Amino acid sequence: MNRKERQKKFKIGIEYLQQTGLNLIVQTSVSKLVFKPGSIIENKEEETLSLPYTVKKHLGGIYNLSETLRKRYQVSTEVDLQRLVRICAILITDFNGPDSDDTPKILFKSLRTFMREKSNHTGWEIVIALQTLDNILGFRKQRKFTEYYNLAGILNTHFNIWKELEAFSTFTIDDL
Repeated sequence: MNRKERQKKFKIGIEYLQQTGLNLIVQTSVSKLVFKPGSIIENKEEETLSLPYTVKKHLGGIYNLSETLRKRYQVSTEVDLQRLVRICAILITDFNGPDSDDTPKILFKSLRTFMREKSNHTGWEIVIALQTLDNILGFRKQRKFTEYYNLAGILNTHFNIWKELEAFSTFTIDDL
């Protein structure tokens, strides 16, 4: 999917993100908390991601977070991973408000529902959303497909976004 097709597909989510920003937003009964890149919630040592960052796959092997995507998306903590899931959820589900529903609980649930009911269980939608984030951030050059796929797998491993039915490696780029 090229840049223009992604812009059209995710138009509603892109417009919402332009209004609200790319930070993680948590609504409390008293106020709205905004977590910028590098934010932590409780414990810096426990929430800071290791360098290099790898996660075991559900089906064997590992996912590696490329250094380029780590820097591009400013990912250094677990909160940053949540921030990426928020962005992907908004793009994929065409979320456009209300702001009171812009919470991890609601957005992650909507994304999981979408992935369960409308996806091919490979993370393809997350990969496309991450490539769209590149466009939002002003990056013209796309990275290797495997870098986005690995990051999508990391997000899935942390937040159970979709249930992997079979190894992604059984698909070819032409199949997608």
